[in-house]
Amino acid sequence: NPLIGQGLCVSNDRLFMPTGFGTAERPSIMYVVGLTTHRLENAIDMTRSTKNELEDCDVYNDEYILLQTVKGDIYRVEFQ
Repeated sequence: NPLIGQGLCVSNDRLFMPTGFGTAERPSIMYVVGLTTHRLENAIDMTRSTKNELEDCDVYNDEYILLQTVKGDIYRVEFQ
């Protein structure tokens, strides 16, 4: 799957990178990379959870990630 990168953010030694268009050919996937280990920790398929292409993300209060789509929708994703 060709990577379609968008915005990204860094929190707690992890890089969070939303990618894709939200289609079957280019699904919306949130990649989580450990900056200390330089390893992919998670690849979360967001296609069924969101309706549009992921544009950007940001961490709020070290509790959850805000994801913005190309059409302006904002989703809150909690992580542990």
